[in-house]
Parts: sequence; C-alpha cells; structure tokens
Amino acid sequence: MSAPLVIFDVDGVLVDTLPANVEAYLHACRQMGLPAPDAENVRRLLGRSAEEMAVALGCPPEHVGEFVDGHARPRYQAIVARGVPTFPGVPEVLAALRDGGTRVAAWTIGGVAQQEAVLTAAGIRRWIELLHAPGVTGYPKPDPRGLEEIVVRFTAAEPRYLVDDRGEMLAPADRIGARRIFAAYGYGTAPTPDPDAVLRAPRDLLALIASAGG
Repeated sequence: MSAPLVIFDVDGVLVDTLPANVEAYLHACRQMGLPAPDAENVRRLLGRSAEEMAVALGCPPEHVGEFVDGHARPRYQAIVARGVPTFPGVPEVLAALRDGGTRVAAWTIGGVAQQEAVLTAAGIRRWIELLHAPGVTGYPKPDPRGLEEIVVRFTAAEPRYLVDDRGEMLAPADRIGARRIFAAYGYGTAPTPDPDAVLRAPRDLLALIASAGG
C-alpha cells in the first residue's frame, strides 16, 4: 500500500491563533474608530480572508487596505513572532505521521509568508512537506483547484485525508478522493452532510489512519 496523504488546515487545526487574531482585529478596530468586536465574533469569522473579515467587522470597503495592512496584519505578525501555541498533541501527531511515512501538506487561506512564520514560530514547520497558500498558487483556498495542485505533488499517496475545522471547507474533498475529517476541537462548525470522521483531539487522527490500514 502506498503512503497516505494528510492535508491539514492550519489555523484552528494545527495552531491556536485565536488569541492573536482577536488582539489584531481589536487593535485595528480601535485604530480605525470602529466598535470593538467580541472574541466570539472574531472566532466565527476565522477562515475568511483578512479583507473579508475587515468588512464583516464594520470596516468600509474603501478603507480595508488601511485596516488590514496598516493595523491588523502588523499587530498579528508581531504577536505570532513571539511564538504560537499548537493544539495539544499536534507536534507529536505530525512527527508520528512523518516517521510512519505519511505525506503531510497544509492548505490554508493565510498568505504564504504569514503562515511560514506561524508554523515556524509554533515549531512544526519541519514536518509539513508542502505549504499551499496564497503567494505560491493561482488557486488559493477555498478554490478546490488548489487541492488538485496538492495531489499532483503527491500522486502516489493514498488514502487521502482532508482535515479542517470549518465544515464548508471540507466540501471539495470528494474532488480529490479524500476523506472528510472534521476537527471538532477547532474554531468552526460541523459540515453538512456529516463528515467521514470527527477528531475530538489531534491524536485521534493517528488511530483513524491506523484503523484504515494506512
């Protein structure tokens, strides 16, 4: 049997960047004179682009560039540079996957430079073989063609698993013949219809792959 392929989302699956995001968007709102959102509102919006989040938080479209590039992104980058926590067990899970021959990729909506910094600060970049993010592709997440680009890099890797904490992001898994794995410990909401499997903690993935025989 060939080696499996696991495609992870980053924020809400591998790393817990919710506190950094809340602080960054609160800071931008304060600087722009906008009402301060609560943490739950920011959590519900995670998974969208920074520009979409700015508008959803009340920023006028014509000032989105100032909101994101002038305030939110610099504050976020300063926070994550000091280190980002992974969800419990993530480093051990990634190490076990790679030691066992599983191929590991990340499919993320955050820009490549930002996510390189996040994964490096969290100490887990070395286990991720491919980071697929805006800046290295013309088909950034959630465009399903991005998943097809990933699979081309790992053509012999099967079975395939797509792991995300946002149910809607699991919808294109069928396009690459991947199992839909919902990370229930993250920020998002469950998919409809039900996923192929639910992770209550990152380590659950190891048992899932082992039970499938790879």
